[in-house]
Amino acid sequence: MTSFFSSCAAAMVLFLVSAGCTSLDLHPNADQAFREFAPPLAGGSRLTIPVVKRARLANGLRIAVIEDASAATLKIAFADRAASDSGPYNFGLAEFTAAVMRESAEAKANSPSDLVHAVSQRHNQSGTTFQLTILPEQAAAGLDALAGIVEHPSFDANLCAKVRAELKVGYAAQATGVIPSLTYLAAETLFGADHPLAHPIGGTDRDRAEFKDDAAAVFYAARYQPNKSALLFVGSITLEQAVDLAQERFETWRPPAVASPPQEALPPLRPEQQRKPALAIATGGEFATFLLAAPCPARGAPDTIVADLAAELLGNLMQSGVRGRLRSAFGSSYTVSAQCRQSRNSGLFSLEFDTELPRFSTAVHATLAELTQLRTIPPSPSALAAARASYLGRHAESFGTSTGELTMLTDQFSNALPDDFYAQLEARVNAVTPSDVTEYAARWLKESSTIIAAEGEYSGLTDGLSQIGEVQWFEMH
Repeated sequence: MTSFFSSCAAAMVLFLVSAGCTSLDLHPNADQAFREFAPPLAGGSRLTIPVVKRARLANGLRIAVIEDASAATLKIAFADRAASDSGPYNFGLAEFTAAVMRESAEAKANSPSDLVHAVSQRHNQSGTTFQLTILPEQAAAGLDALAGIVEHPSFDANLCAKVRAELKVGYAAQATGVIPSLTYLAAETLFGADHPLAHPIGGTDRDRAEFKDDAAAVFYAARYQPNKSALLFVGSITLEQAVDLAQERFETWRPPAVASPPQEALPPLRPEQQRKPALAIATGGEFATFLLAAPCPARGAPDTIVADLAAELLGNLMQSGVRGRLRSAFGSSYTVSAQCRQSRNSGLFSLEFDTELPRFSTAVHATLAELTQLRTIPPSPSALAAARASYLGRHAESFGTSTGELTMLTDQFSNALPDDFYAQLEARVNAVTPSDVTEYAARWLKESSTIIAAEGEYSGLTDGLSQIGEVQWFEMH
């Protein structure tokens, strides 16, 4: 499989060694003593999880409904676990197949008012979703549109060629941002070029060029089956109404049984001696972009919640973590963010921020010092309480919207989460202890599996990072 990047002598992307930097320390935060002994936050986040009603058709198609009789709109989604994360070497094939399915349905649409034109498609490493937002009285027409896309699509060679050309033009018009580029390269460095995380969801031009003429038809036959799919509803509809509408349109959907390809194991973490420990893109300007990446657990794994809280502690709190250290060092706040990008079969932790080039070296050292502390010293009760509040608060805000509730249903199905995953979320978050976080960081965020990434003016990066270790050049396609 062709790599997204290749090594060359006159290059733009530079790898850095992070080992050995963690002994560097900064002066302590001015409010360190207060933060260590601060009282716990008053009160606490309380999640109100919407009630989900479920059913299943005779052909295996799942149905999940969040009823809200007061809602002015209705969101409907067809979700399928067809994704590049189903196995290596499918980069972009899930999106290409979905695009052909949608194009096929649009070609068959009887009129411009057919709701198939209102359907959007979304993809991630765990699956594909077709969804639309309509008025409650349009529920039947909305399901007609979804059935028109999902059932009996045409994979005519001319249609596939048209979609392939449209995707090429579309991706050419989308400039790849710095953070995505660094993230793909970091994943490639950690896992190799044959891992889905090392490629854009839609694949690259080279990935798509490798699809055979019948690739979409074969992918559809193997991946789109009723027992691997779900209809999701949020809004003014009851479970009984949803089941009746679904039965009328999907009960007879019984594709020929096609054996799915065996689940191929995703490439494991590459041995330390076979990969580079960090990276950066040399460009221009007065600022530098920093990214730190490492493996993290797959969605739904036992360490899922601890991984999310570790990200909160490292990058998302104003008074502690990396943001707190930079605030103390520079006297100003920086926009630091951290997250675990988790899919059904894999995950990638990332922490990122921008800083001025003269402060870049200090910012790198601050981040490494904070990471070392998290591996060795349990977070204070007040810091962990703040992390819980931040994490649960975002979920509470999301669950207050129909979009967030549909995302919850999609996440549960696509990542094969237990039905009570979200109902148990707050209890699991509150059960995490400071030592749990430290043990997680020592296991998943150790020096040998972290990648440091940066982008900025060449001489500024070199001056700030040459003391850290080896430099290797790469060229981005």
